[in-house]
Amino acid sequence: MDIDSPGTPDEAGSLYSLLDDTCKSIVKPFLTTKFIVTSRPSAAPGVVFGSTPTTFRRWLHAWLKVLCSQTSGPLAFAFEACRGVTFWDQPLMLYLLPYMLAEVAGQGGDGLQLIIQELTAVMQCAAGGPECHVENIELYVHCIFTQLDLLQQWVTEQQEACEKAAERAQQAAAQQAAAAGNGRAVPKIPEPQLPAFVSNVATLVNAVPIQTMAEAALRCGSYARALQFFEVHVRAKHGGGLNPAAYNGGCSSYNYDDVSFLLEVYGHLEEPDGLAGLVQLRQGGLTAADQILVAEKAGDWSEAVALYEQALAQESATARAELTAAADGKSGTGAVAADALTLAARAVAAGQTAADANTGQIHRLGVFKQQQDVTSSLALLQIVTPKGNAAAAAGGPSAIPNSVSTAVQEVLHGVSSLQIGHLRCLLQMGHYQTLLHQVDGLMARCLGGGQGFGASGALNAADIIATLGTLANNPANAGSGGQTAQWCMWQLAALGIAAAWRLGSHELLRGYLGIVEAASGAGLQRGGATDDDWEACVGYILEAAHRGSHTDVVTMIKAARQGILGLLPSIAGESYTRAYPDLMKLHMLQEIEDAWGLLQQPSAVGPLQRSRALRWPERLSLTAPVLSSRAPLLALRRQLAGLLRDNEGMGRAWLQHAKLCRSTGHQEAAETSVLEAQARSVPGALLERCRLLWDRDKGHRAVMELQLVVQQELEEEVQPNDPAVQHQRAKELLQLTEWMAAVGQGGKEVLCANYDDAIQLDSNWEKAHFSYACYLDQLYKDAKQREGKGPKSGMDRLGGRCRVRREEESPFDYLPSALSHYGESIRAGHKHILQSLPRLLTLYFEFGNRLAATKQVTQKMRSAQTQISGVMKGLVRSIPAYKWLLVLPQLTSRLCHQERDVQEFIQTLLGSIVDHFPQQALWSMTVVVKSTVRARQEIASAVIAAARRRCSDSGRRLFDLFNKLVDQLIRACMWQPPTERRTSKASAQKEFRGLCALLPLEVQVPVQALFTVDLPPGGKLPQGHRPVSTQATIAGIKDEVVVMQSLMKPKKITFIGSDGVEYPFLAKPKDDLRKDYRLMDFAGTLNALLARQPQARRRGLSLRTYAVLPLTNDCGILQWVNNLVPFKHACEEVYVKAKIYRRHSTPMQIKKMYDSHSGTRRELMDKVLSLLPPRMSKWFLSRFQDPGTWLAARLAFTRTNAAWAMVGHVLGLGDRHGENIMINALTGETMHVDFGCLFDHGLTLEVPEMVPFRLTQNVVDCFGVSGVEGTFRCAAEMTLQVLRDNKATLMTCAETFLHDPLVDWTKGSRSTITSSATATQDQENPQAKDALLVMEGRLSGTLLGVLATPTLPLSCEGQAARLIQEASDHENLGKMYIWWMPWL
Repeated sequence: MDIDSPGTPDEAGSLYSLLDDTCKSIVKPFLTTKFIVTSRPSAAPGVVFGSTPTTFRRWLHAWLKVLCSQTSGPLAFAFEACRGVTFWDQPLMLYLLPYMLAEVAGQGGDGLQLIIQELTAVMQCAAGGPECHVENIELYVHCIFTQLDLLQQWVTEQQEACEKAAERAQQAAAQQAAAAGNGRAVPKIPEPQLPAFVSNVATLVNAVPIQTMAEAALRCGSYARALQFFEVHVRAKHGGGLNPAAYNGGCSSYNYDDVSFLLEVYGHLEEPDGLAGLVQLRQGGLTAADQILVAEKAGDWSEAVALYEQALAQESATARAELTAAADGKSGTGAVAADALTLAARAVAAGQTAADANTGQIHRLGVFKQQQDVTSSLALLQIVTPKGNAAAAAGGPSAIPNSVSTAVQEVLHGVSSLQIGHLRCLLQMGHYQTLLHQVDGLMARCLGGGQGFGASGALNAADIIATLGTLANNPANAGSGGQTAQWCMWQLAALGIAAAWRLGSHELLRGYLGIVEAASGAGLQRGGATDDDWEACVGYILEAAHRGSHTDVVTMIKAARQGILGLLPSIAGESYTRAYPDLMKLHMLQEIEDAWGLLQQPSAVGPLQRSRALRWPERLSLTAPVLSSRAPLLALRRQLAGLLRDNEGMGRAWLQHAKLCRSTGHQEAAETSVLEAQARSVPGALLERCRLLWDRDKGHRAVMELQLVVQQELEEEVQPNDPAVQHQRAKELLQLTEWMAAVGQGGKEVLCANYDDAIQLDSNWEKAHFSYACYLDQLYKDAKQREGKGPKSGMDRLGGRCRVRREEESPFDYLPSALSHYGESIRAGHKHILQSLPRLLTLYFEFGNRLAATKQVTQKMRSAQTQISGVMKGLVRSIPAYKWLLVLPQLTSRLCHQERDVQEFIQTLLGSIVDHFPQQALWSMTVVVKSTVRARQEIASAVIAAARRRCSDSGRRLFDLFNKLVDQLIRACMWQPPTERRTSKASAQKEFRGLCALLPLEVQVPVQALFTVDLPPGGKLPQGHRPVSTQATIAGIKDEVVVMQSLMKPKKITFIGSDGVEYPFLAKPKDDLRKDYRLMDFAGTLNALLARQPQARRRGLSLRTYAVLPLTNDCGILQWVNNLVPFKHACEEVYVKAKIYRRHSTPMQIKKMYDSHSGTRRELMDKVLSLLPPRMSKWFLSRFQDPGTWLAARLAFTRTNAAWAMVGHVLGLGDRHGENIMINALTGETMHVDFGCLFDHGLTLEVPEMVPFRLTQNVVDCFGVSGVEGTFRCAAEMTLQVLRDNKATLMTCAETFLHDPLVDWTKGSRSTITSSATATQDQENPQAKDALLVMEGRLSGTLLGVLATPTLPLSCEGQAARLIQEASDHENLGKMYIWWMPWL
């Protein structure tokens, strides 16, 4: 083969001359070689897959040869040249494959049909399940899906290019018509047609039935893809999904098999929220299989065990009924039921749904209708054992008539999937001994009697292995009874291995491993491919470690790791969640390797060295805090600790497992684990047992047991000096005191003394101070409510003759101590800072208000003032400034407090914040310095000036430059383009010369990260952690300024950071951004609270925030967030593509319908919705083509919508039209903008808003086929629960709206008012107070809906349900303003 001209290889421009020196040295010998690429015989066209047994590599090479023979385009010579090396280079084959497919398919004809046949053969085999077994079928399917994705992406690009060309042609025609003076007679451009080559490739992409591809994806473990494909299939089949906001409520006619398939997919996706929603699609209610699946995926193993036992009883009853009928010579309903069970079981075992195998027969028999509680296409129908009878095969007794169905024989002598599922639940619950007993019993039944078990019922592995060997060597048993026994014993032994190694029973472990070896015949695959294989793999490694066989341990760890890593890349490509179980397996292998390395040390390893080498606490903290992930890891650590002879480490693992089980509601497993920990005298085990008793509503017993231990510890003559022991005793005493307060045991004096003792044991423990402060706070509120409410005249039952006088309590007896302990908890840590810090300021500010309003201050109040003033001044010195930065908005809103001491405290604290964090403080206080309220402006300016004086020369320069920057930004905001010209762009160098002249400067770019205080959830700052990040400084500004075409002409300006990154901002004139700023602060606080709630954190519940910087009362800048698409534009994009919507004419047609309609608003809404069915789900399919990304984006959209909906309702947020809701085109999450319509202001509009949030048909369409059920509803309930649990914190955050004189609430003229008037304005704002009362009622569940209708207290579930119903009600949607567009 020539490489340009062989004689002149160095000629300029030749391919050889373009190579680097290393490549030239390799290629040069081939320039004069005598070898040539000979033409090879072309492969015979035909379907390669399944023609001969082969490996994936050989199949791929054979298919490429067939494709190469079909190519005739410009790339044919290149493909032919690569044929000689492709077999030895699999990456090269995968690289060439999409080009070959496109080349052959684009030509159409026989080549296209040949490819379709190949793809169909692979997909049908994969969808067929175990009966169509091909080794590593996942690799085949993954390869094909990858090629189809690439081809689909290319086809989409070509379609978009064709559509854009048609649009340009239409625009050009319109311009020509307008130039000719005939603007209305625009010639219509024909619909764009794809070239034949692209059309043929598109035919290939859509050739394989999507349902077949969904089933193949499911069987091969690509669950996100299976869900994506099957949802597309059922939406097309049924016309959509559940959608209460759509016409006729969407579709609810999903059949049994469709729902079963979706349930199976969601079960594998580990998405319990989605399962709960799909259950609503099941007609006729939940089957037993549904209930089992939901319980298992929700981790409710106790309920799952109960359901399994009920199903097993019904299965046994059915079998016995048929056995009786067969003995009588009859064929009754039991036989029919069992035959249907068998058919369905075989279908599931083959990888199909139950009805796919023989849908007509099953439904004709009516068994699914009659026995839905025991039959299903999921685990309930899958019978593990194939045909045959182990007892008969082994030569054992069998009195079963031949007429009895196979299913009944399996129930009597085999192991059904119900029994396997029941055993797996016992394993998850930690009932290992019970599991072992049941495994042994089922093994005996599989062998037709008691073979393999001694007189005591103990497992005799040798006899069982011998029996299995006899079965395997008997040719008559091939494919029948012998295979039944082997398969049953293999599964049971795998479960026995799992229980045995968790218990550390090595003798049992060896026995079960021997049974696995005998049952598998050819030996167990130890690559960790399935859960049972993994359990056996761990068992083998631990057994080898117990024997001390170094070679076996190292070899098996290496083999297991290689097996996992072989499949991990393809799994990880789908999603992190999908790959996480395999990552946990690698985690466990690493810990085995670390521990084994310590065991090989020549000398004994001490506790400190062992702890440093293993790093178990650090490694555990990095895992997901769920039982399914941590329970196997902790069980493994127990065995490793036993090998290391670390009794304390084993006990700690038991204790950690107990805590995990208790926190997840698995109390039985927690009881077993805590008893094991107590037996090893682990510190904290007794406290954990008492907490378990408390959770079981045995509070009195928990208090008594803990009180006895605490009393014994306090009576010890010599108290320990070990800080760890003291901290543990402090935890016990604090827990006892909290329980005593909860049950009303002990008076205030006793409880306060206990709190003091606990704090004395560990004075730097944050929780002790916080708990004590909360208790004192309760006493303060109680005393405050009873203050001045003594017996009134005529109400004293004794008429004033009582000779015993109760000492009157004053709230000021508790307030100083409460403030002190709140402050100490803030100083000691930050785990409770979001509760303690806002409450500290609220109590202090309330005391100041009362002090200022009291005309005659009593001696007790004066004494309290002195104590409180000293406490607060001390806290300013002792608490780090970064913690005060969390409440900067609250501090600036109370600058004009009425009480002088409080005002001085705020000024001192703000000065400290400015000293330590000038960048954050200067940006946040700008609007106060520029305030039109003179008193606020003067105080803020004084604080800034004092901080400037305390700075160095460079610091003063920063203050001066910042003031100049703000002035220039205000000018930029207020700048308007000349009215005589309509422009969309401007030049910063020309229009904002003053701003450009200032740059660069040392002011940091005001992005949201600059104002976010990062406090890790652990409560302590790790070494080297910076809670406040440093951002790039403003180095320049981009010359291009984009002018928006809205009324006020906001401008997009782009700063260039010192890191070279562009930071865009939106400069808004004539708009008060203080509400937006306060709401972003509220959202930031809520995000921190959501991150501290495990369930919410696991689901990623949060509100997308961005920096809002009001510069004056009527202008400011906002951080521009890239990759956002307005919801309205996304909806219109989908409708336009579907050719059922025109951006300008369709809304006007709908307006005519509104104007001419005379019926009810519900009828009007239904009429409009019937013309525009929901289509927004197609937008997600087109934007997020990768299945894993698509699923993650949809979940993010659903959950962020739910979070914003609940927060918006609580705050009375309105004006949620389609351009105020943005979709992130990269992540799918939603982001809201424009918060001017807060606190139910929508009710004051000319057309009042009647829905609490936007839940229109296209919003719901993005949630999936289950609509608002499942993920959305669960996220909404969870968000409401977090809001309620932190009501006090959020109300304190919202009080800034009350004390900041917003434009909407300011009475009188907008001119500058005096300082004295402002000082009392906090008390003269009834609108703000009423808004906060409504917000508090909604947080309490006593005010419902847009109108804040009073109601009895609702649960979170009830409140969410009522709000969803109100938001999707067609009558309410029909009453909305027409340009709110409730039909989108």
